[in-house]
Amino acid sequence: MYHMATGYAPFSDTSGVSAMVRNVTDFVPDPLERNPGLSDNFAQLLEVMMAKDKLHRPVDWHEVLVDIDRVLHHGPPRTPPPPAGASTVTRGARKVVRIPRKLCGVRISLTFRLFLIMAAIFAMLLAVVWIILEIRASS
Repeated sequence: MYHMATGYAPFSDTSGVSAMVRNVTDFVPDPLERNPGLSDNFAQLLEVMMAKDKLHRPVDWHEVLVDIDRVLHHGPPRTPPPPAGASTVTRGARKVVRIPRKLCGVRISLTFRLFLIMAAIFAMLLAVVWIILEIRASS
């Protein structure tokens, strides 16, 4: 998408593994420097989508589509922008719009998700043990 919007492919001077390494260690210019006709919101969307850490990117494709729809309707992406320097896209002088996330839209950390899964498994095991004890007690 960066290539389509700016006319420049990120790290086109390298290929293969070198390009992947540069994606993690290097930066590309702010899209507005390459194409001043882009909106701040679209530049922010590119920055979010090219965040180096997956915790700063949209969680799934549904979130990406919501962000794209918001930008198409002249709003900022719902996914909060990554901290400065945490994206492959360099943030220029453009204004970054942060919008509050609704409770249902808050990202849940991987650790908390694992905790919830383990708690659900534990609850199911307790239910199975209780059923077995009830069956034995009624026999």
